[in-house]
Amino acid sequence: MKKLKIVIIGNMMTRGSADVFLRKFLKILLPFAEKIYVFSDWIYVPNNERVEVVTPVHSITKLLYIEKPSIMIRVTRYILVQFDICVNLLKLAKHSYVVLVLDTLMGGPIFLAKLMRKKVVPFAAGRASQDIFLKKSVFRNLIRKIAELLKHIVFILSDIIIVESDSLVYWLNLSKYKSKIRIRSTFVDMEIFKPMIKVSKRDNIVGYIGGLTELKGVTQFVEAIPLILKNRPDIGFLICGDGPCYKEIEHIISKYDDLKKVKLNRWVQHSEVPKYLNQLKLLVLPSQTEGLPNIVLEAMACGTPVLTTRVGAIPDVIKDGETGFLLKSNDPKHIADKIIELLNKPELLEKVSINAYNYVRENFSYEKTLQAWRKILQEMEKQNKRRSTAF
Repeated sequence: MKKLKIVIIGNMMTRGSADVFLRKFLKILLPFAEKIYVFSDWIYVPNNERVEVVTPVHSITKLLYIEKPSIMIRVTRYILVQFDICVNLLKLAKHSYVVLVLDTLMGGPIFLAKLMRKKVVPFAAGRASQDIFLKKSVFRNLIRKIAELLKHIVFILSDIIIVESDSLVYWLNLSKYKSKIRIRSTFVDMEIFKPMIKVSKRDNIVGYIGGLTELKGVTQFVEAIPLILKNRPDIGFLICGDGPCYKEIEHIISKYDDLKKVKLNRWVQHSEVPKYLNQLKLLVLPSQTEGLPNIVLEAMACGTPVLTTRVGAIPDVIKDGETGFLLKSNDPKHIADKIIELLNKPELLEKVSINAYNYVRENFSYEKTLQAWRKILQEMEKQNKRRSTAF
């Protein structure tokens, strides 16, 4: 197949894991690309002449940055960012073929891309509208419904929809678009994420690594800590991340009798994550909503057992008691009870550690992901040839 000119529209409003996600997509698409234009609020500049960061929107996000922005600020940011992207997309009208969208609320740029007769491929990873408008009110519910409608308009306009797993198709209510859906995730770099210390040799440390937001359930995990320490005072805790809930979590931890039991770090570099994962006997992710979290796959690759909720695509990779463990809810007492139960079963943790590592190695290698994306891009090329012939 010929080399393509690709536009990637990243998630403009997040950091950390979204940045990692974008870098992975670059690595996947570069073998098939003549040129890649990245639309993202990205501090990282790739050292590759075939990659161009087109529109950093630092000025917009900085202008409207508030630690806990109101719904109006968030909506205003989205509108301004989409306008900025549309202006730059018009400039690239003759220089692009495929538009890959990692934020399914980017309705303006997607509509414009279709007007310009580009191939549009959204990557549906999670419930974006729930992430933005979590707290309930009449106005927020109205915005949530508008966001859901916008998301479905995006899917109607799309040529192909990338979804990370079969479960996510139903979790995101995408069954009506089944003919457009292709199941594919990203990959785990097994050279970096690998077991360095056997689970049985690790200290009794339970941790969380990720964004400190309400949806991630990290507050419930922190509230479970004193309940755990009453039964198992030998357990330590590690929390790495940043976000709107950081100060709240810091405040909760400050009330604990033994502060030395909990280590709270700000966001860590992605290159440092394998080191922290190899310190943990158990990673806890009690999220309310997810796609297929990078941190789950990366933990599994490091042989670190994962305890998480049954949301999004997680049940497709975490088989309870085999490749990980599933929570029935993210209630603090349930989290505490489950952690105590699992740490009392070292043989089970060891078995799951081995199974999880083998599962990720077999299903999420770079080579396997590359093969899947080659098929997707070849399919789009064939569709385009058929349409050209028809006209």
